[in-house]
Amino acid sequence: MSGFNSLAVALEGWFATKLCDLPDALRQRVDEEFWPMPWDKLTAHERRDVAQQNDNLTDPGLQQARQFGWDHADRKIAILNQITKGHQLFFAEHSVFPAP
Repeated sequence: MSGFNSLAVALEGWFATKLCDLPDALRQRVDEEFWPMPWDKLTAHERRDVAQQNDNLTDPGLQQARQFGWDHADRKIAILNQITKGHQLFFAEHSVFPAP
């Protein structure tokens, strides 16, 4: 993890604490990394989830997995677009209604 500073690990033991009661440095980090999520309106479980999601998005060790996910989504969209075009062509040629 070469230098990655996990938010979830930093917050361990603090998830049930109000924002104003967090140590200054941790409170500032939460303000920056949780924005626009309102810390005090979330449950401890929700706070942990947000911190873990943040880690998943920022951990350089997960970059390859994130890229795989983006590439997979791009391929899926391309295939769905091809299917849509195929359907459009088929129905344009086999429509019971005359083309305008």
